[in-house]
Amino acid sequence: MFISSEEIILNLINETISSSQEVLTNLDYLEIKSLGIELTQKAGNLYAEFSEGSFQIKDVGSINKGYAKKLYIISEENKIVLEEEAFLDQDGFIIKSDLIHYDYSLNKILKSINSSIENNS
Repeated sequence: MFISSEEIILNLINETISSSQEVLTNLDYLEIKSLGIELTQKAGNLYAEFSEGSFQIKDVGSINKGYAKKLYIISEENKIVLEEEAFLDQDGFIIKSDLIHYDYSLNKILKSINSSIENNS
């Protein structure tokens, strides 16, 4: 994982890394731009919470992207959780929702609540 920001705070007591500044985060083929981050690692698993985060996943022949006011990465499950004003674009298949659970390794929506769907392809 690569994290870039003007300010990064390491809290050794809580074992967290955080920033309230703009952050660019890269995890394999996943890129996230956000207005803040709080990252925790427990038992080798990463849990990251982003404020006003947008992400992009570049895969062979496709680009998937999304946005949410609150965006969470749960590494052991290869899951992105998009909460509040959630938006996910899978090559023109657009879903807008209050909540989206998305498996980024399988390119699969696992759950969505109060959703509307558009197809721009």
